[in-house]
Amino acid sequence: MSFYTLKSENGTRDVLYYIKYARTTAEQDRVIYGPYDHHIAPEFTHFIDFEGIIEIAGKEYEIRPGDVFLLRSNEKHRIIKSKGRGTIENLRFDPAFVWQGNDSFDLNYLNIFAPAQDEFENRLNRKNPALQTVRNLLDEIGQEFRTQKYGYAHMVKMRLFMILLTLLRDFGFEPEDRTALRSPSVDGIRTTMRYIDEHLTEPLTIAELSALAGLSPNYYTTQFKHLNGLTPVEYINSKRVFHAIELLPNFRGTMLELALACGFNSTANFNRAFRAYTGQVPSKYIPPIK
Repeated sequence: MSFYTLKSENGTRDVLYYIKYARTTAEQDRVIYGPYDHHIAPEFTHFIDFEGIIEIAGKEYEIRPGDVFLLRSNEKHRIIKSKGRGTIENLRFDPAFVWQGNDSFDLNYLNIFAPAQDEFENRLNRKNPALQTVRNLLDEIGQEFRTQKYGYAHMVKMRLFMILLTLLRDFGFEPEDRTALRSPSVDGIRTTMRYIDEHLTEPLTIAELSALAGLSPNYYTTQFKHLNGLTPVEYINSKRVFHAIELLPNFRGTMLELALACGFNSTANFNRAFRAYTGQVPSKYIPPIK
């Protein structure tokens, strides 16, 4: 398996993940009904030579070799049927990786991942000639990580931009509203995201975060969701749940102690958020099958 990451500007968190791995299932059909998987980060999954069925947000899609799927933030998904062996390529990225470091950012890049799109299909159109462009760019990102030549992180970002532009131009994702988001909104939200990372286990409020960003609470929430695909509260709860998942394997305390260690103020709130994001309670959590 190949696994690579890139760090945020301040080095406090991973903002892009590239994974390429070969499944080791038997040659015969295999039916899997394991737990759902989902991530804060949007992702692209390229099934290079894999066949099966994937369930995304309650909808089933057939998988054929060469299919590319686009998953938005926190979309629950799981492979429920596989046929033989197969290689899968996955690219996940924090939306901040796209807009961080930009004084002027075209918001349309992230409208691709907006949950309100009508008739959204997670599987990119197989008949679209530009699908091969997306496949090639994903492969080139993998090559950049493997060789790590000078400036490879910038090359990865450039190729991700090219994928997003290809979707906007050739897959019908171009929105009617061609607005751009500019500083100081971006700078303020960037500041609060760093603050959230550094104070995840402490009480966090929209009033506190919006004041730190220098924005009104309503405007802050709206712009945060435009940039990240999630509201600030959803983002914070997601990060706390995923932090709990990281701690669970070696945690020996009570569920209340785990809840407090992850920033929740009670076991009830912890269980509620954990179930919302994983479909399970923390005490009986089973990681998703890959």
